[in-house]
Order: sequence, then structure tokens, then C-alpha cells
Amino acid sequence: MTVSELKEVLGKLGLPTTGKKAELVARHAEALALAATGPEPAKRIHTAAPAVIASSSSADASKFERLTPVEHVLRRPGMYIGSTSVQIEPLWVHDAAEDRIVWRDAQYIPGLYKIFDEILVNALDNVQRDPAGTNRIDVAIEPRSGRTSVWNNGRGIPVRRHEIEGVWLPEMLLGSLFTGSNFDDEAKRTVGGRHGFGAKLTNLFSTAFEVQTADAAAGVLYTQRWAANMSERTEPTIEPLPATMRGADFTKIVFTPDLTKFGVHALPEDMLALFRRRVYDAAATAAPACVSLDGRTLQALAPALSRALKLPAGEELTTARLKPHLMLFVDCKVDNPEFDSQSKEALTSHPSSFGGLCALPDAFIKRVAALEGLRAAVADAFERRATKELARRTGPATSLLEVPKLEDAELAGGPSASECTLIVTEGDSAKALAVAGLEVVGRERYGVFPLRGKPLNVREISARKVGDNEELTGLMRALGLTPGASYEHQVEALKALSSSISSISSISPAAEGGANAEGGASAEGGASASPMPSGKARARGTGLRYGRLMLMADQDTDGSHIKGLVISMLHHFWPELLRADFVQEFQTPLLKARRISDGQVLAFFSLPEYEAWHTQLSAPEQRHWRAKYYKGLGTSTAQEAPADAPILKYCVEDGHSVEPIHYVPVLPTLLLNGASGIGTGWSTQCWSYHPLELLDNVLALANGRPMAPMVPWAAGFRGEIEMAGLPSTFLSRGVVRLSADGLEITELPLGRWTSVYKSWLLKQMAEGKALWTGFSERHTERTVCFALHHTRDQLAQLAAVEEQGMLASQLQLEASHSLSNAHAFDAHGELRHFRSPHELIEMHAEARLAAYAKRKAHDLAHLAAELELLDARARFRVAKLEGEIERKRAQATELQHTSELALWSRELEALRMPLQAHLEAVASHATPAAAESRADASSPKKSTRARRRTGKT
Repeated sequence: MTVSELKEVLGKLGLPTTGKKAELVARHAEALALAATGPEPAKRIHTAAPAVIASSSSADASKFERLTPVEHVLRRPGMYIGSTSVQIEPLWVHDAAEDRIVWRDAQYIPGLYKIFDEILVNALDNVQRDPAGTNRIDVAIEPRSGRTSVWNNGRGIPVRRHEIEGVWLPEMLLGSLFTGSNFDDEAKRTVGGRHGFGAKLTNLFSTAFEVQTADAAAGVLYTQRWAANMSERTEPTIEPLPATMRGADFTKIVFTPDLTKFGVHALPEDMLALFRRRVYDAAATAAPACVSLDGRTLQALAPALSRALKLPAGEELTTARLKPHLMLFVDCKVDNPEFDSQSKEALTSHPSSFGGLCALPDAFIKRVAALEGLRAAVADAFERRATKELARRTGPATSLLEVPKLEDAELAGGPSASECTLIVTEGDSAKALAVAGLEVVGRERYGVFPLRGKPLNVREISARKVGDNEELTGLMRALGLTPGASYEHQVEALKALSSSISSISSISPAAEGGANAEGGASAEGGASASPMPSGKARARGTGLRYGRLMLMADQDTDGSHIKGLVISMLHHFWPELLRADFVQEFQTPLLKARRISDGQVLAFFSLPEYEAWHTQLSAPEQRHWRAKYYKGLGTSTAQEAPADAPILKYCVEDGHSVEPIHYVPVLPTLLLNGASGIGTGWSTQCWSYHPLELLDNVLALANGRPMAPMVPWAAGFRGEIEMAGLPSTFLSRGVVRLSADGLEITELPLGRWTSVYKSWLLKQMAEGKALWTGFSERHTERTVCFALHHTRDQLAQLAAVEEQGMLASQLQLEASHSLSNAHAFDAHGELRHFRSPHELIEMHAEARLAAYAKRKAHDLAHLAAELELLDARARFRVAKLEGEIERKRAQATELQHTSELALWSRELEALRMPLQAHLEAVASHATPAAAESRADASSPKKSTRARRRTGKT
């Protein structure tokens, strides 16, 4: 093809045929054609290609085609304007009824929006090109046809022919692809055009396109029209400017989009709302120009915000949390902008090429942060996200659950979960009481979970802080409650369950017996366990791990506060559960009154209840009762016995002598009780030893004999303890028994908590390494019991392991312990390392002997003082008998003598009642067991070795 033939083709495509660029295009095409054919056949590189092409059928060759640029745009619009299909996306659109911008799902055609935006952006660009002359932009949109008119004043397209192309500039810029004024990459520009498509794309996708531009300098008005997707055009009309338009430049573009290219026959309402919102965007960025829509002038909106938007220091709300709740209008002029595609959905220019920085004044940032409703909206959204995360962390209800310190019911989380009750206690001491009660009612339907002090008030903290609190999330997981979930559909099932169970809190103390009904006191015993419902009344399918929650806290103010906080949490997240009687209270007596004469005991559950009973008694009757206040569930009844050793050094606090710095008992209690802990730069692990073995070694040291080897010992431990190969190491082994029913683990190695071992069992199951399908926990207050469940094949494998003597090892029931980390303070307050228990016995013996010496000296001094006092008394009596001293009596008046006698009489009467009560109490405690104990005291004592054989210490 020759250069002249190429120019003819360019003319048919509507492209320029003259000028330097046209010449370059033609010559470049000619060079490519020459390279493809070659001057001579002998110089072709691919000699086999013609044979292959020749063998192809004409039908195969017809499927290959070459598109013109216009054809390519129309047949592959996605590359230039984006998708031409309807999409549903959440967008900001203009609500005509309410006349405001709203966020909602809208039917959105990206390509249709793009061709509308191209014309509007041209008008906005003119504000930058001629800011003094461009002060108006008028937009009009017809609803159904989508016919759009965009008019702006200011210098527009010059009305003259191009000096090289020979065509009118308006026709060249609006009717020919790859034309424009933005191809010079060396020049800085902040307008939208870059690739030479722009308004030509709008022309290509329109059934009608018209341009009218006034050139005041030339004094002419230019008008030209295109139709049928730019395939038809009229010759331009150029006429002198009318007298009414002289001296004023303007440009007006009117186009009717070809809606069939976008799969619709009328402009969708959502697209009209989107077009209108885009015009509002233009109004915010066109300053100082004024923008009107359908004849209505739009007010300029708030100033632009940059990505650096932040709240004042100390606020928890971040930019990311603010973003969904702010509509940002960005008036940003970027030098030589680059976009991800022709549709210009995203700016890809690097910030360093923006040509400047945006610094927002502090006052403006504070004003944005103080927008009405913004903070509440963001906080609410953040709370919803945190609640969702909290729901994920609490997880779904399961039958096996790993929650620290949870003593789970065996049926919890299973088909019979609604029959189970979770007892929530105040602290570990109350948990011990509840666990002891499980030995009576069983572990199948009762679980225990202790709270460490007062739980958080969920109404005053965010969901994120609730999720960070292990205690609250542990309680939620134990109950199977999910924040954000509703249990309304399960209320009836829970009510059916609760209707057959008498709430402990509703039991009247008077109904339990004891005092009269008016007094309201109950017989000793306090709380009682409510019976389980019958089979017909049992609820199924509540979705919770437990059917009831029982609160077991002290009867004091703190206990009431704890119960209130737990109930508040339930009401905050799941108020429907309170209507279903989901919560019960385990009441324990706050006070107990005991009658001195016969030992009758009355229990009171509140202070007003006790005071009402006590005030109705007569004064003589009140003296026959003694009351005791029970602070906590773990209140001890042991008598306090404060030490009184004058030879010990005492600590002084606030000017008062309190407790000794250290005691010096007969045996070293550190080896009796053991110790474990850490300090600054050191730690200690002292193991306990059998008291009788310890006593034997202390006696051996005192008598000059060698001490015997010692093996650690633990009270109540039913496993095995043996020394290992190394002298500083010993082994402890738990107890496991394999039967036809499965494995039963009744003891763990020393120092191994049941919660830790439960976690290991669950981990083995999760990793597929377990030889069991599940397990039940049947612990008591003092014993351990894991009952594992197995398949028949698993039992066979375990039997094989047992024959090899590896069962305890495989079940992690063996533990190695070190004896080399025994650190303790000596009598002088110095930290020492003891390599063996014998060294500690020797250190204790030195301190004990020193204490003996001090006590001997103290006793001798005390006896000397008593001797001196007795000697003085003896000398006084001898002198009296010999008449050496005359007694002188003071004379008093009769009134004084009578007054003294009356005072003495009252003091004697006040002393009578306590003495009588004490004697009666002593008489009531003189039981046969006490008499037997006194008889044993007079019998010969058993030897040390004999006591060890009987198991008594």
C-alpha cells in the first residue's frame, strides 16, 4: 500500500490526512508493510510459513479481521469507558424527593456515567484554563431520554483551521480520535484529558451530538452536529456573533446517549440520580464558578478534606473508622495526572508528583470532628464490629470446651444441655464449696465457674474491651451465649424448663422451719438444691450449653454487686433470657443465731431480716442468743491463736507491733508445706516431705546420727514418686486404669492442673492424635477423675500400649521434677541456695538452737524476777506478823461506802451472765469423744514408726 492509499484510508476513518503526523503515520505503515513482505523472496526469514497458510481453508482465514479505531471502541467499550452492563452497588446519589445526597444501593452503568462525566469535566477544566472568564456552568438533563446540555462561559475552542491538519479545531477535537492539547508531557497540566479520547467517546456513544462555541476574539459562532455514533456529521456552520453575544466566549455541548449501547431503552432513575450527584460534586470544586442544574443554582459544599484527616489527640476514633461516615469532596489539582484506565476510576499518580502538599488547619479538623452525629455514628459502627468480633471469639456451643477454671457439666453442650445448671461463684473459695456440693448432686447436670472479684460493667465499656476480658468471654463461652444473637425463639423452651423448678431465691426461710413465720428465720442448713424437672418438662433444643445460670455469691454488699453485674450483662446482650427465668440465686445465710441453752440455730439471709427478728425478742430472751456474721462462702470457724513469743523480733507498722519477722518452729515448715514462686532475679521450688521422715532426720541431727535420704512427698497424692537416675531429679506418675468401659484417670503428676490436662486432651482430639472420642470430668473437691470414651479399635490400641508399659507415658501422666532450685531466706534475711533438704534442716537447727539459748536466758530472767517478787512478799508478811507495820485504814463517809458497794454490785451482776453462758457452753461440748480423747491422753504414746504405719501424723 502506497502513502497515498494510506491517506485515503485515514480520510475514510475520519482521521487527518495532511500534516506532519499524517505523513509520519503513512510512512510508518509503509515501512511495516515492506518489512513484512521483504524486497526479495530469497531474503525472507520464515520460508515454511507460506505453505502452512496456503493449506488453510478460506473459511478459517475469514475469522481474522482488522478493526478500525472507531470500530474497536464501539465493539470493545470496556477498554475505554468501562462496563456497559447494569451493576448494583452502594453509591452516593441525589434524592430528588428529599433534595439531599443519600447512600443507598443503585443500578449503575459505569460506561454511561463515564460519557456524561467527560463533558462535565471539560467544563470544569475550563475553570482552570480561564478562571477569570469562566464563572458559570449550566447543566440540564432530560429524565427519560438522557439528553444532556452542558454550557460554560470563558474562552473555549478557538474557531480556526489547524495549520497542519487543515480542519476546523472544534471538529478536530470533538470528532477525531487521538486529538487534543495534552500530549506534551514536559508541560505541567492539571486538567483531565490525557490520551486523546475524552469527548470523542461521548460522541461515539451518542445518537446525536452537537457543539456550539463562541469565539469573541474572532467574532464568530461555530455550530456542528454528529449523529449515529459519530458516523454521520454535518458541515460546520460559522456565522458572525449576534449583537447579544458579542464580547462573550462560551461553549455548549448537547448530546443524547445511545441507550441501546448500554442495554436500556430509557435513562434509569438511579442513573439520573447519579448524574445529579455528580453535578453537586462539580459545584463543590468549581469555585469561583457558579453551577446550576436544570436552572437551579447549587450552593458550594464544605471545603475539601485530604487523606490526612484526623481527630484531635487522645480520641479513639481513627481515620479508617471515620471514612464510611463522611462524604468527602476533594478539590485536588494534580500535575500530569495518571489513571488506572480510560474510565479514570482511580488516580495512580505517585504523591510525589502531585505538585504540592495539602495542609489542613487545626480549626478545620476540630470542626469536622465536632460534626453533629458523627462521633455517635462512628462509635456505633465500631461497636457493631467489635460485637461481631466478640461473637466470633465466644464461638458456637460445643459439648467439649476449654475455658480456664471451668468445671463443666458432663451433659453441657449436648442434647440434654437444657437440663444443666452452671453455678457461677464468687472466687475460688466459693468454687471449692460448690465443687464439694457436686459430690452430692453429681456432675452430669451441674457445672461450676468461678469469678475473680467483680466483673466489668458491660454498659460502661466497649464491646472490644468486653472481648479482651477473659473472664466475661469465658462465662459467655461456658454458657454458649453469642453477643448479637437473639434467643427469643428459645424463651418458651426455657420457661417450660424453669416452670417445673422452684427457684432457690423464692424459697421462704420460714417455710424451711425454725422460728415462727413472722420472724422469717430458717433452720440451719441455709440453701438447698432444687430437684431436676421431670422428663416431660425438660426443654430441648434451646441452643445453649446450659439451661440455667445459678449465682452463688456472698450475702454482703460486694456479693450483691457481683450478682447485679452478671445480671446486667445478660440484660445488656440478651434481655429475653431474664424473661425466661434463666437466672437463679443460691442463697447462703448472712447471719446465724444460736440459742445458748439448747443449741438451736436460726439462719438469716439479710441484715434487715435478722434485725426484725431480734427486735421482737424481749431483753432477757436476747441475752440467751448468740449471733455470728458469715462474711463469705468460705468463712472459717477455726479459733484464732495469735503467737506470744517474747524472744522473737516483731514487725512494726504504724507504730504498732504486728507479727514476728519469722518463727522458729520445732520442724522446718518449709519442708512440710513446700514453696514455689518467683522474685526479682530468682525463683524457688522447694518440695514437701513426709512429716515423720522429716521428724526422724531432725532427731538424728540432734542426737549426732547421720540423716537418712529423703524423697519428696505430697499430702493426698495417690500416684507414685520415685527418684530418677540423677540425684537432683525425681519422677511423679499419675494413676490410670484401663477397663472395658475405657480409661479412667484418677490422679495427675505433681503440679499438673486439671485445666492444663483438659487442654492437652482437647488439643490431641483437634489434631487427630487422640485415642479417645471424648471425655467426662468427674472431679471432686479433693480428687481427680477423667473418664475417657473410646471406640472398640481405640480400646484395642490402648491395651497394646498398656502391655508395653507405656500407657502413663503416652497419656502425659509422667513428669520429671528438679530438686536443684530450692532458694529460701535464712534467719538473717539472706537469700540462700540449698542443694538438698538436709542442708535446710541443718540451717533450721542452727536457728532453733539459738532460739533455745535466747528462751533459756529469757526464762531465767523471768524466774529471777518472780523470785525477787516472792521474796519481797514473804518479807512483808513476816513483818506484818511481827507487828512491825501498822495498818492504816482510811475513814470514809457512809454515803461513800454505800456508793462503792452499789458500783461493785452492778459489776458483779454484769459478769454473771457471760460466766453462766460460758459454763453452759463448756458443759454442752463435753461429748463422749472428748472423754475418749482425755483417756487416750493418759495412755502411753505410740512410737514414731508406729504412727507412720497407721498413717497418722
